[in-house]
Amino acid sequence: MYQKSGESGYNDQHYSPLIEIYNVYKKLKFKEPELDDQHDFFLITLYDMLGEKNNSVILNGKYDEAILTFCNGVAHSREEIQTHIGYKSRSHFMSNVLKPLLEAGTLKTTTNSKSKHTKYIATIKID
Repeated sequence: MYQKSGESGYNDQHYSPLIEIYNVYKKLKFKEPELDDQHDFFLITLYDMLGEKNNSVILNGKYDEAILTFCNGVAHSREEIQTHIGYKSRSHFMSNVLKPLLEAGTLKTTTNSKSKHTKYIATIKID
């Protein structure tokens, strides 16, 4: 379920709420939650009592909601998205804003990701 202090650099205090969630699921005999360390946050996949994924998404980045709303149903280029949120640095935008959304699966490319014509579209709807 989780790594102990020393293995990951985190101590048990960081995991306390996660352990509580895990214990509740275990007690109710639900499918065990999946925990994925995303460097600066945890992505937890919870399952309902039938063992089906709960499709809740936790947005972590400052611009996530604005980007996913902008790209909801309409594909946009990196430049269009970057202009929309007023972000200046292209390289920083790619590595610290777009890449985490792509890795989380909440944003996807419509063409080859190396192409200058790549467009991005949201895979989830933000209300």
